[in-house]
Amino acid sequence: MNLAPGIELRFNTGYEPPYSVIERIKEQKNIDLFAIGGKYSICKERTVIPAISLLANSIISVPNGFENRFSNPAWDIYLATINNGPNGLSLNANFGLIHFQKNVKPVRMYALCLNWSINSTFGTFFEVFGFKDGSENLENRLDFGFTFVPITKTQIDISWVPLS
Repeated sequence: MNLAPGIELRFNTGYEPPYSVIERIKEQKNIDLFAIGGKYSICKERTVIPAISLLANSIISVPNGFENRFSNPAWDIYLATINNGPNGLSLNANFGLIHFQKNVKPVRMYALCLNWSINSTFGTFFEVFGFKDGSENLENRLDFGFTFVPITKTQIDISWVPLS
């Protein structure tokens, strides 16, 4: 949802960060995660220079039982680019950090996404993304889905992440 030129408010239910982090947290706390944040446009696309934005979220826990609480502040921050091409195609790249627990280094994250805007209301996307925590393990995933713009300046994404 656009608040002002270059500023968006974002909501994300079912927030799913890296398995290496989230499985430990969910087992210990029995929670579901919700993210609320924003996106700020740093620069607009110019010929071969992509549009660049900064995205940040506060990650909020929703306990499955009232006795459980997610006590540590959690957040993520990303640098995002978008390159628009012909026929409604675009290529996006995101690079960022996710922080979940005290005394644990933030997890590094990347994403590359190919989008196709079929028309002004519907689109589709395919994304490859991954995480790298403090160990040498790189966790790669993919997802795909559809976008729907029911009213101007509001977008709904439906996506699937195949189980690995």
